Amino acid sequence: DRVVFLTPAGTLIDGDHTLALLAGHLLQQGKLAGATVVATTMSNSGLEHYLRQRGVRLERTKVGDRHVMVELGPLSRLNSERYLTTLLSAVEDLPDALVQRACNMAGGNPYFIEQIVKMLLENGTVAQAPDGKWKVNLDRLSAVRLPMSVEEAIQARIGALTPAERDTMEKACAFGSVFWLGGLVALGRADAEPPEIWGGTADLAPHIRDVIGGLVQRDYIMEVPDSTFEGDQEFIFKHNLERDMIRRMTSPAKLSRYHGLIGEWLAYRIHGREDELEMVAEHHARGGSKPKAAATYLQAANQARERYANAKAAEYYRRALEHLDPADLVTRFEALHNLGDVLQNLGRMDDALQCFEEMRRIAWRLDMRRKGGVAHNRIGRVLRELGRLDEALRHLGTGHVLFAMSDDQRGVASSLDDIGKVHWRRGEYKVALQQMQKAIEIRRQIGDRRSIALSLNNLGLVYQDSAQFEEALQCFTESLEIRRKIKDVPGLIISLNNLGTVYQDSGEHDKAIQLWQEALVEARRIDDRLRQAYLLTNIGVSEYQIRRYADAIKTLGEAQEIAIQLGDHLLQGETARAIGKTRMLMGDYAGAREALKVALGHFEAMRSKVLVSIALRTLAEITFAGGWGEEEERNADLLFKRSLAICEEIGDNLERAKTLRSYAEMLAKQGKTKQAEEAKAEAEKILAGLQEPNLGPARESARIEDPEQAAEIPVIVDGVEE
Repeated sequence: DRVVFLTPAGTLIDGDHTLALLAGHLLQQGKLAGATVVATTMSNSGLEHYLRQRGVRLERTKVGDRHVMVELGPLSRLNSERYLTTLLSAVEDLPDALVQRACNMAGGNPYFIEQIVKMLLENGTVAQAPDGKWKVNLDRLSAVRLPMSVEEAIQARIGALTPAERDTMEKACAFGSVFWLGGLVALGRADAEPPEIWGGTADLAPHIRDVIGGLVQRDYIMEVPDSTFEGDQEFIFKHNLERDMIRRMTSPAKLSRYHGLIGEWLAYRIHGREDELEMVAEHHARGGSKPKAAATYLQAANQARERYANAKAAEYYRRALEHLDPADLVTRFEALHNLGDVLQNLGRMDDALQCFEEMRRIAWRLDMRRKGGVAHNRIGRVLRELGRLDEALRHLGTGHVLFAMSDDQRGVASSLDDIGKVHWRRGEYKVALQQMQKAIEIRRQIGDRRSIALSLNNLGLVYQDSAQFEEALQCFTESLEIRRKIKDVPGLIISLNNLGTVYQDSGEHDKAIQLWQEALVEARRIDDRLRQAYLLTNIGVSEYQIRRYADAIKTLGEAQEIAIQLGDHLLQGETARAIGKTRMLMGDYAGAREALKVALGHFEAMRSKVLVSIALRTLAEITFAGGWGEEEERNADLLFKRSLAICEEIGDNLERAKTLRSYAEMLAKQGKTKQAEEAKAEAEKILAGLQEPNLGPARESARIEDPEQAAEIPVIVDGVEE
């Protein structure tokens, strides 16, 4: 699940897709054993979703594990007897008394049966006669005392270890399910005085290798054929029950010391992948080295965030914060910022707000005005997404003041752009443009071309919505040219996408799709899965608008799969909404309604009132168009009214006007002429009061807003602000 293939056409096929294809193929042939696929924890939820739909179970294990433990239920009496006779198959005429006694004692536990057989071999009850045949000594059998429980059998096995074997097993169990000879040597040297010359008779490796060889022969451990670390030997415990009991019988102080040393030993050998960093961090944490654990979890979190694995990144940031020194407020501030960012991407707005609020408290206590501006801006952005526009303006305005007091012109420009976006959401285009033009003037004075391109993109979005298409085209084109020159590939993808939406608005779908496909090649090249999904969604929207419905369903399905893998509520909602619209145009109203319900669920999970109101409007249109009778017509009416109430609550007049116009069309078709005229008149009154509203058909493709914080918010790298 970690391999990536590149086709000659430039298409990337990752390991999750490969696993899904192989599993499906084997399943069709009836060769998928146990209808189960084993993958590492690096596999995404999209794979699990795909397999579950086909009745296939997905088992996950840590990277580096060479086996997966499956807890078996008790064996039936018949299978217990079969297992016992298989283990003792060399014995001719196996006495029924032995079989019955052993199976009665085991109670269906296969481990217990195995331990009973080992005890019978070790005490000579079952032995090889001089003629080479294996026989049962019936006199010994009647006198032998078998263990009364699994725990007693395990204790007997552990009690049979020599002091050197017991010490080795204690060290091994500190590693976890997998351990290495080199690691055991390192633990053995912890208290030893190093020789003057490395090597010679003082070397512990041969002695430990001999001990391990004996443990392998006696079925305590097994060697793994290919070691994770080149030149070393890797082993696993044969029975986790034995490992767990040895761990319980080892003193906590000793285990803690071992964990600390193992963390250092592993840190030197790993390649820096996030799954390896997680393993190292766990050992640092168990060894009592909280600062090292926090730093390592942060490394893993940042890697996961870079590849848009937001759920995994959030988990690592949480663990990092748990282990951070409470006095290390600057690092805590950075971790909270990044955690809040990924939580916002996951649609967990309340959790994101908690992070940004804690940032605000840290900044205030330390009188860090600039960082206070960062915190207030992030709070404002979340509130803007939630449709709480007045509160958003208050926080963004505070951020603007704090940046100005700190003489941070980059922060001031960022705040102005964010304030402009709130007015843009309200349909107050003139005010939005005024704020954004002030922002770009500051950025031109600074001379930061990356930030200038960002401002041009924001201006283009507002010009486009206010029906000033030539100005929008000019802004997006200039932004694109700058990004090409500075080789800003993520920014290039955004500009190409948004430029495509302008051509889509003017009906030039072939030109729009061409731009999106160019952007898609770049997004795949840098493995930017988030923007791949947006681009595929837009291509799918254009495809259904030009009535290529089958192509649209296929393209949107690919986008939806990525969205599920990323766990992004916004993306999943957008793709589901587009699929719903496609199915409605195909005449599949039932399928369309189900897709819209999925979209609505994701938008509600985000608590984004703007998106919920739009989804409710589309769902109302589909419910009415389905022609399912009077009851469903009443449901459509209720959906329209819910959408209107939300628009009125958040002050989004543009969306309210669009919903009123759609509602008026339904009322007119129902013969409710007076009510239809009233709704239409109210919509026209709202639109007349807006500043240059875009009265064209509602845009269905997704524009991509630049991640403002990436360019404007200071990032701390090794304690230095960039």
